[in-house]
Amino acid sequence: MEINNKNSVTVITAVWNDAEHIEKTIQSVLSQTYQNIEYIIIDGGSKDRTVDVIKEYADKISYWTSEPDKGVYDAMNKGIAASTGDFVIFMNSGDTFHSVDAIEKMFLDNVDKNTIVYGNVSVKYWDGVVVEKPHEFFKTSMKFKGVGICHQTVLFPGEVIRKMKYDLSYRIASDYDLMYRMWKNSVSFVYRDVVVADYEWGNGISSNPYKLLDVYRENARVCGQQRNPFYWAKLALEYYRLKKKQK
Repeated sequence: MEINNKNSVTVITAVWNDAEHIEKTIQSVLSQTYQNIEYIIIDGGSKDRTVDVIKEYADKISYWTSEPDKGVYDAMNKGIAASTGDFVIFMNSGDTFHSVDAIEKMFLDNVDKNTIVYGNVSVKYWDGVVVEKPHEFFKTSMKFKGVGICHQTVLFPGEVIRKMKYDLSYRIASDYDLMYRMWKNSVSFVYRDVVVADYEWGNGISSNPYKLLDVYRENARVCGQQRNPFYWAKLALEYYRLKKKQK
C-alpha cells in the first residue's frame, strides 16, 4: 500500500535546562523519513547550553523560541499555537521516536483529520524494556483510571488541539484531561500496531512513583471521581502493584 505523506505533522518539543538530552531528541525528529514534518521547539528560558544546542540545528527547525513559561503544559500550548500541522505530536526533551520511520508507519492509509491516531511505546523499566500496547478497553474505562495511552505515541488532530489546548490548572494530568475532553466530544480514536516512541519510566512527572498520589488526585478531578470509594480502592491496588515492582 502506498504511504500517504500528504497530511502534515507538527512535532513539538518542550525543553528547559536539558542540554544533556535535547540533542538526541532533535536528531530523532530530524531523522524521520516522513516528508511532511513541521518541527517546533519551545524552550523555557534555559540557563545551561540548551539554547546553544538548538541553535546548531536552527536551519532545520521550523520555529523555536526561548522565554520563561509557566511549566511544561504552558510550553506545549505555545507550541500548539505556533503549529500548522494536520496532526500534532509531542516529543519532549529526552524522548525519542522508536525508529526513523515511526511517523511514516502511522499513515499507511488515509486518516480523517479529526481523528486521534495512537500506537505503542517501548518502555524502559528498572528490570528491562517492554513494548506496551494501549489498554483495549480505554474508551470505556477512561473515566475510572486514566487515558491508558502513552502521550508520546499520540498524533492529535491539529484543528481540534488548537481549539482545546492544555488546561494549566493541572500540574500533572493535563494530558489526560485533554484526551478525556476530546473523548467526551466524540473525537474518533484510531489505533496503529506500531511502536512510536521510546520512554524511560519514572522520568516524567506522571510516571514518577513518588508523585502517584498527586497523579491520582488530578485524574480523579478530570473524570469527576473524587468522591467515589471504588475509584480510590482500584487506584490503591495499582499503587501497591507499582511499589512492589520497584523492590
